[in-house]
Amino acid sequence: MLRRSISLSVLLATLFAGLSGCALFEPKSDEEAVAQRAQGWVDALLEQDYTAAYEFTSPGFKTRESARKYSKRYAGSGMWTKGAVEKVVCEVDSCNVTVKIHYKMKSSGIIASLPMKENWLKVDGQWWLYHTK
Repeated sequence: MLRRSISLSVLLATLFAGLSGCALFEPKSDEEAVAQRAQGWVDALLEQDYTAAYEFTSPGFKTRESARKYSKRYAGSGMWTKGAVEKVVCEVDSCNVTVKIHYKMKSSGIIASLPMKENWLKVDGQWWLYHTK
């Protein structure tokens, strides 16, 4: 009897682990995937890791602008104190992302925040930050 209850317990535990494991492997929605990548991009800029931030840009953008030039585009990110994805709205293979950036101006001590709106595109199954200029 003890052996049967142990076997049943092992079977139930295995079944439960298998079912709960399925939730871990469910594909993310486009909004979730883009939010995660967009936050990674913001985090890289907060760290002033412009090379890492550049890696989030679309392949087409990389043919037009170098990583060195890209770093100048976000030179002001050194004043950023926090950044978080606030909203992601997707259509087919395109998402509009709003990121709230908090910053502190060192010269005046002013603390403020502003929304940044960015576009993300799906190219070959991967989401990329799309800069028009």
